[in-house]
Amino acid sequence: MRLNIAATRATGYPEGFTFLTITQSVLGVGQPATVLAVLSGVATCVAVMAVWWRGLRADPRRYLQLAILPVAATLASLHAGAYELTTWLATVWLLLRYARAVPADRTLVLWLVVAIWCSGNLAVIGESTPLLAVASCAGAAVLGGIISLYFRHRATIHVRSFS
Repeated sequence: MRLNIAATRATGYPEGFTFLTITQSVLGVGQPATVLAVLSGVATCVAVMAVWWRGLRADPRRYLQLAILPVAATLASLHAGAYELTTWLATVWLLLRYARAVPADRTLVLWLVVAIWCSGNLAVIGESTPLLAVASCAGAAVLGGIISLYFRHRATIHVRSFS
């Protein structure tokens, strides 16, 4: 029943800070938007599994592994209100811990934190408006940024081990 409400926007409001909001804003309400949102959620789950494949890391990447969880859970869910963004405070804290451990990535981490701050504000200000899709896109960019940092840091460790 909840899927039907979300897929048809029977209440007239978008489903919050999710991939479904993004796809419905681009493709309109209907089955193509729902299918693309489900595929985006599956891709997010695959990305989280790839990040966690060998368990919690002992190096600074552990902060990224933990930081990705609230962002991925919110975006991939069927419905997420602005209140779910409170879990992103943990993401901010973990990103800042990562930046302390890896100073070379501080600029990108700063941009990710700014994107989280902006998306939180847009989600509250723009609830039930097209601004919610912009906030959701910012969240998707944060997700991509965390994944990028994780795999870039992994490549750096791999290159150093051969030096």
